[in-house]
Amino acid sequence: MIDEGLRSALASLSPDLFYFNGVDISGEYAIAPAAPKQVADWALGKADPEYLGDIRERLIAAEEEATREAYIDVSIEAQGWGVIFAGDPANPDQDTREIAALKEALKPLLSWRLGQAGDYYHELKYFPGVDTTNTFFRRRQMSPAEAPIPSQIPYYLLIVGSPEQIPY
Repeated sequence: MIDEGLRSALASLSPDLFYFNGVDISGEYAIAPAAPKQVADWALGKADPEYLGDIRERLIAAEEEATREAYIDVSIEAQGWGVIFAGDPANPDQDTREIAALKEALKPLLSWRLGQAGDYYHELKYFPGVDTTNTFFRRRQMSPAEAPIPSQIPYYLLIVGSPEQIPY
């Protein structure tokens, strides 16, 4: 009696199909839209084994594809390395004495990272009082929401300055 009541209630709902949350790696529904009768059968534990097997296979395939695509080479050679100094907005192309002293103190590290990162090594400047996160990224033709692009702003960054100078 309860089974038929549930089946009847679900079957009487107006949608022709039920749509479920969740998409797979391809952007398709992880579980295909289903008719009310099919949803009632699932709720009652009477799902078609072949259909469940198909869902299981699709989910496994999507997970395997996501795993392959999610692998990213996180080495410094592939993702780059950079250092951010607090620059002087009045002389954006010149190093201040403070930056020159910091570079001298960090010379062994900077040389080592340059050797590792090669073309993906960057020395960047953030201009306190002028820059925002957006202007800093825009100068490098990027958005803060983008994944790092090693040729513009690398994944690995050393911030050399106080939070007041470089507020990240």
